[in-house]
Amino acid sequence: MDFSLSSEQSLLQDQVRKLARSEFAPRAEACDREKRFPAENVARLSELGLMGLCLPEAFGGQGLSTFEFVLVLEQLARACAATAGVYLIHAGVASRAIAAFGSDALKQKYLPACASGEKLAAFAMTEPEAGSAATDLSTRGVLKGDHFLVNGTKRFISNGAEAEIFTTVVRLLDRPGAKGLGALVIDRGSPGFSVSKIEDKMGLGGFSSAELVFEDCPVPAENLLLPAGRFGQMMQAFNSERCGNSAVCLGLAAAALDLALDHSRVRKQFGRELAEFQGLQWMLAEMKIKVEAMRSLLYRAAASAEPFPEPILASITKAFCNETVNEVVSAALQIHGGYGYMKDYAVERLYRDARAWALAGGTTQIQKNTIASLLLDRKISQRKP
Repeated sequence: MDFSLSSEQSLLQDQVRKLARSEFAPRAEACDREKRFPAENVARLSELGLMGLCLPEAFGGQGLSTFEFVLVLEQLARACAATAGVYLIHAGVASRAIAAFGSDALKQKYLPACASGEKLAAFAMTEPEAGSAATDLSTRGVLKGDHFLVNGTKRFISNGAEAEIFTTVVRLLDRPGAKGLGALVIDRGSPGFSVSKIEDKMGLGGFSSAELVFEDCPVPAENLLLPAGRFGQMMQAFNSERCGNSAVCLGLAAAALDLALDHSRVRKQFGRELAEFQGLQWMLAEMKIKVEAMRSLLYRAAASAEPFPEPILASITKAFCNETVNEVVSAALQIHGGYGYMKDYAVERLYRDARAWALAGGTTQIQKNTIASLLLDRKISQRKP
């Protein structure tokens, strides 16, 4: 399969690379250390029209595909993983779900503000007792006349501290599993909505993870995104998130390789550059092999999107990239020696940032379950018989 970039794709990639290197990379360490939302970076992405990259042109977006989306994400992640995370959730998951499944009125209500970057979007699914077991969600939305009344708690919601728009998976019917699940679009200012906690994470300091609480929260009936029983469609859309997640991993791994190469050329031991030692040469070569393998898998999965990637390709890519980024970043830290363990060196931050992605958007183990299920062409329950 030929993954040669078109002139337009190359121009987009180069534009984002230059922006990320010149403006985002210098701010990345402070955003992480201060746990500060990268507002300046999001503003620049908005100015360039990138916040609506995959949204329809009719609503102010650029109408581009998942392939262009992962090209942008890789470059963002090479410079600032927190910015890449914010962008992934807003542009690749929450707003795209509205574009894919929303009524014309719902699209008109929310997508222009998403495309312009005026309002940030988040995707709210995970709950205290429903992480990998997503169909155990208990947050309830009950139709009361012209509105739904929502009660429940969401946990580990990315962009939760800043977002104005929440694409939210809720149980709309008292039916077990996926049969009762649907989705609503909920505004931050809704009565009964609150952010009860902002998590203190190991890495990704500028990329918030929050707990949301809904207490008799009224949501207009016209904000129904998916009725009960169509949860599977949301999971189809979520394959774009898995490719986006993988693109962030690729960017982090590529950045770690660059740092390791630079360090190996300037650091000397025994009177020789580290780059002259065969053992370290092999480590660098293995890192490059892994980065290129990540890119090949990712591009293949992203190219399959019509409009969302093939499920098995998305899961294969995410499982591989989630595991491989940690191998590559760990090797980069090892090449730095003791310096790599110090916060003065960027590889230390990359090491912490890389660990999150095998947990977010479906763990590596869940991806392997999905792959096996698709290979065997059967649903494989993880529940006790």
